[in-house]
Amino acid sequence: MLKWILKHKFFLLWLLLTAAIGGYYYQLFFMSEDKTALLPGLTTDGHHQIEMQCSACHTEEEKENVFTSSGVPSSACISCHGEALAKFSDSHPVRKFKNPENIIFTSEIDALKCVTCHVEHNQKVTAPMGVTVPQDFCAHCHEVTLENLDSHKDLSYDTCHTAGCHNYHDNTDLAPSFLLKHYGEPKLLPEFKERPLSSDQPCPDPWASAESCASCHSDHMHEFQKGKHGMRLAFDNLSPMRPELARAPMKKSAAHLNMDCTSCHQPEKPQGFAAYNACIQCHDDTHTRNYTDSKHFTLWDASKGVSGVSCATCHMPKVENEGGGYHVSHDNSANLKPNEKMLRSVCTDCHGLQFSMNALADPELIEANFSRNPTVAHPGIEWSANAAIKRGNKDAKKIRDYLQSLSKENENNKEN
Repeated sequence: MLKWILKHKFFLLWLLLTAAIGGYYYQLFFMSEDKTALLPGLTTDGHHQIEMQCSACHTEEEKENVFTSSGVPSSACISCHGEALAKFSDSHPVRKFKNPENIIFTSEIDALKCVTCHVEHNQKVTAPMGVTVPQDFCAHCHEVTLENLDSHKDLSYDTCHTAGCHNYHDNTDLAPSFLLKHYGEPKLLPEFKERPLSSDQPCPDPWASAESCASCHSDHMHEFQKGKHGMRLAFDNLSPMRPELARAPMKKSAAHLNMDCTSCHQPEKPQGFAAYNACIQCHDDTHTRNYTDSKHFTLWDASKGVSGVSCATCHMPKVENEGGGYHVSHDNSANLKPNEKMLRSVCTDCHGLQFSMNALADPELIEANFSRNPTVAHPGIEWSANAAIKRGNKDAKKIRDYLQSLSKENENNKEN
């Protein structure tokens, strides 16, 4: 037997290696949830949770290069993101580029395809928000902007994406009419825009599970599965999100917690637990840790969690229902990044638009969780006001004159 083994040792070694490799791939394909070894490269922060669900992007729709990003049909992207694009008024919808007047622009950058700007599995070219085109790509269609707008003449095209400036998919917050409407607002608005919930009744079932929650809260569950916390639950073969799977800093003590309804909504916990305490049991980034040093927390703590500004106030705000009233949005991605999306839905409930834009344009202030006043002055409103005054807008001129008089008065008070 020993002689036979020695004679066939290379064959046996090959057989063992083949069995080991076969066993590894069998386990990888059919038993393990983690199949990252099969990926051609890293996925973006927005999609890494569902990177094991290849069919979510690489659909059965007939396309060339089906196993590359260029082979992902836009219909796959729209199936997840279409609802948000419709809700927030997409500034660059496909129909715009199908217009014969604009078709010339697609020769420079094919705006008919999502994957023109968002390519997966290529971390070397991936910028924030999963954008994979050069930062000056706006110039392909907007070359005349620098020539026509006095306010933009000294700017370069790689500044278009600056927080509070132009968002490719939703530019409603930069509309001159909107900016002028809020021109001259104070730092803190006189009255908070209260948003009473349509229903704030406690759950009658103290032992409710995530599955039973959906029977009464199907709308909330739909939103939850659109956000960072619940997107994995939209697929039958993926386990719930766990902090250990996150790319953002999380507490090691919470690594194995499953993200579902009962992670935040616990009947035995006091009112307000889900709005703050539930968040800090997992999140451990600088922004979160600095919350207790902010004025927002001071207000929240003073009210014992009944009012004030919590994590959920900003990242899961109350949104209006079609039939009236409000409910808490469970799509936390809707008020996360890009941060200027929070202007209308969150910041301007309490603060003037200029102050809000200044705050969101200050990365260090965001890290500090708004524990001080902004040191960056966003010029957007001022530009719109100057342009309106140049056109003869008397109301805008009155506001500017008033603001200038206040500024002069403050300077005099400092000198005295």
